[in-house]
Amino acid sequence: MTASLQRNIYLYPWFSASTSLLFWFPVFFLYFSSKVTINQVLVLEAIYYICVVLLEVPSGYLSDLLGRRITLIASSISALLSYMVFFTADSFVFLAIAQALLAAHISFKSGTDSSLLYESLVQTNREQEIGDQLAKAQRFGLLATALAALIGGLAGGFSLAIPYALAAAGAGVAIALSLRFCEPDKSASAQTVINQITEIVSYLKKPALHWLFFFNVVIFILVHVPYEYFQPYIKLLFPARASYDNSPLVAGILITITMVAGSYASNFSIPLKQRFGTGPALIIVITYACVIILSMAAYLHVAILAIVLMRSVPMALANPIIYSILHENIPDQIRASFLSVLSLFSRLSFSLTLLLTAYFTNSIEQLDYPRLQTILFAYSLVTILMLPLLWWARHKLIKKEPG
Repeated sequence: MTASLQRNIYLYPWFSASTSLLFWFPVFFLYFSSKVTINQVLVLEAIYYICVVLLEVPSGYLSDLLGRRITLIASSISALLSYMVFFTADSFVFLAIAQALLAAHISFKSGTDSSLLYESLVQTNREQEIGDQLAKAQRFGLLATALAALIGGLAGGFSLAIPYALAAAGAGVAIALSLRFCEPDKSASAQTVINQITEIVSYLKKPALHWLFFFNVVIFILVHVPYEYFQPYIKLLFPARASYDNSPLVAGILITITMVAGSYASNFSIPLKQRFGTGPALIIVITYACVIILSMAAYLHVAILAIVLMRSVPMALANPIIYSILHENIPDQIRASFLSVLSLFSRLSFSLTLLLTAYFTNSIEQLDYPRLQTILFAYSLVTILMLPLLWWARHKLIKKEPG
């Protein structure tokens, strides 16, 4: 059994890499807008996040009840089906179905993958490695995304559908790896849904955990704003010419650099926490994420891309800090469910902002810079108003921090 659990730890970064082969990253907004209106593009993105929200808690409960391995297999199969539908989609309805399947993939993976890692570490007496192992897996994932974005951007210049076919191959690798995982022993039986919710709420009452919970919602929104609006920003800078649309390639190159930067930044996550303390370190991260959005809103210029290239750095720095604390403080029988609830609120909050944006862009065919600028400034303003609250409440996290 110990050897099988050691295999889990070894395979985990490679599984993270296989699920991060997102060849479609540089083209998804362009792909959607080539088939539906801008308003429908934003609705499709909201559909994805809402479906994740609807599936988060059930998937976390099933993970705690049925096991990590079977849940990750289901996640990988959902990814394969999603990319197959994307590749053949020719209408809003089929794109929505593909988004729902992609949401299922993310929901079943969310919390379950890191739970499998942590439980494997605990049962092999290596739990003290959780922060470093999470950072390692994150590096693998970011580097995989970097490579995939470069290839997908190049292919997308010829056809925006090709990157989804490539992503399907990556999902096949994820299925093969998930089949090799071993199920860790359960320290306790999964509780009923009502009991789990009750216990999750009781843990959220702890000052450190509800500070982290709120922080995670805010940082999730901030790092996804450049993700959603990066492609239209690039499109405005690099319009299509002749028979080859160069904006997907430009986006792919820039995303590659972005992911490499995030991978490198992962090395500094735990040292940042040790240098400044958890609260100040995370507030530094969230401030930097806000600066990236403000720079996009301030000026439409190639020089701004140097700042936007760092958009993966905030999450790369924050995730190992957040999840190492959460895993150490949440018991096995509700761990995946707790992380699913955390993801649920983060994605629900962002989906609501997308729906609000879709409402205000209902009558336009293309997203021009003045409208994009307004959207980005709105996100920045709300964040600036939240920063003093996070700073004021940081003592809750410091007092309750383990160790």
